[in-house]
Formats: sequence, C-alpha cells, structure tokens
Amino acid sequence: MSFFQKVKESASKAADKAQQAVEVQRVHSQISSVAKEIDKCKMLIGELVYSAYSKGDLSLAEAEIISNSKQIAQYESTIQELELRIKEIKNQKDCPSCKTVIAFDAKFCSGCGHQFTAPPPTATLQVEAPKNICASCQAPLEPDSRFCTECGEPGKSSE
Repeated sequence: MSFFQKVKESASKAADKAQQAVEVQRVHSQISSVAKEIDKCKMLIGELVYSAYSKGDLSLAEAEIISNSKQIAQYESTIQELELRIKEIKNQKDCPSCKTVIAFDAKFCSGCGHQFTAPPPTATLQVEAPKNICASCQAPLEPDSRFCTECGEPGKSSE
C-alpha cells in the first residue's frame, strides 16, 4: 500500500469518526430537549397538586396529573429509543446479564463472560484496534475486560 493510499485511508477513517461524533452529539441534543419537556411536566404536576391542595380537594387535579404522567412515560420511552440509537451509531450493545456496554460484534461479554448467540442485525460492524490480546485464543481484548469476547475465557492479556 502506497503512502498516499494510507493517508487517504486515514483521512477517510477520521472523517467517519467525525461524522459519528456529530451524529452522537445531535442525538444527545434531542435527549436534552426531551428531558426538558419531562421537567416541565413534573413542574406542572407539582403546581396542580399544590393548587388542588390549597383548595382542599386533591381530586380536582387527578385527571391532569394522570395526563401529564402519561406524557412523561412517553418522553422516557423516547429517551430510551434515542439512547439505543447512540449505541447503534457507536456500534455498541448492552450485555443482558450485567449491562456492560460492549462492542456490537462481541461473542462474549468482557464484564461477565456471557455468550451471545448471534449479533443483532441492526447495526454495522466496526472494530477499533485493541491493545490487549487474549492468552487463550490471541483475540483482541477490550480495555478493562475480565473475559475474552471471542472465546469467553477469563483472565487478563498476555502483553
């Protein structure tokens, strides 16, 4: 591979990373906006409760409290979807056993050793260059992993 080919490839990777960072920031901004809406609903609920309390009948605010509570639940669902989108952008997933965030294509969890049957079909696969190597299968290890994501063997690297 020529020098210019390597430069071109590196520039392309840098551009992809920059685009990923921009997309993640955009989604974080959406999450922030939705969180502000949740705060507004909670503030309104508090005002409704106090107003009804001062009138001596809390049931006066019940319908509006329920309506605002349902809106909060919808907003929280939206935030969960946006957080999932960030993981897709970063090519990550959560371990169902220990909730450790790991690479999307990992076969085993680096935190607890949980084995994945098949990767979910929703995200593209990208792997960053690791620094540690599994002593058992020589597969790359993620930083701070207690288990190999390829063979599931416990232990640290053989650097």
